[in-house]
Amino acid sequence: MKFISILSSWCLIHATASAALTVSFTQNGSDVVVTATGSLDITGATLVGDVGSTQHTARSYSAVHDDTDALWSFSTGDDVYRISSGGNLFSKTFNIVNAASFSGDTFGLYASNQFFSFSLYVPNGFISGSIFGTMRFANKQVDDFGPIVQTISWGPSPDQSVSIVPEPAPVMFLGIAAVAFYGLRRRTE
Repeated sequence: MKFISILSSWCLIHATASAALTVSFTQNGSDVVVTATGSLDITGATLVGDVGSTQHTARSYSAVHDDTDALWSFSTGDDVYRISSGGNLFSKTFNIVNAASFSGDTFGLYASNQFFSFSLYVPNGFISGSIFGTMRFANKQVDDFGPIVQTISWGPSPDQSVSIVPEPAPVMFLGIAAVAFYGLRRRTE
């Protein structure tokens, strides 16, 4: 029984990310749903400005002078914070993909190797609290985006990090299946 408790705990911990804000990519029929959920504290991040338009898109663009990835659902006036040095969000290169729908809080991530920065987009005036927002990309597969599993941090607090997790549900399913298998095996002994 102790083993089941430990295994269940491990599955629950690893099915969700270790960061405060988790951005997950989940296949839902023929669509990809991107969900940002959790608590966030932007203390320690550098405010670099605000956005001048409304967009709900994903993009990964590589060229000689520009290597940028973006996943954002933002509105005019939302704040932009630099949170870390550069990198990538996606392993694939693709043109702008507009979200078919969005709901909840606005959120966004931008990664630029050219400008050596990761940026975080949050609602105007946001300092700390909960974020819950979704975007749905029609007729796409998670693999079309190739999200890179990673955690981006900008401070010592657990609320000062963002994790990108493609389809966390299968990990949880495997953990539950392992617990069920272990229970059945013990019952037959």
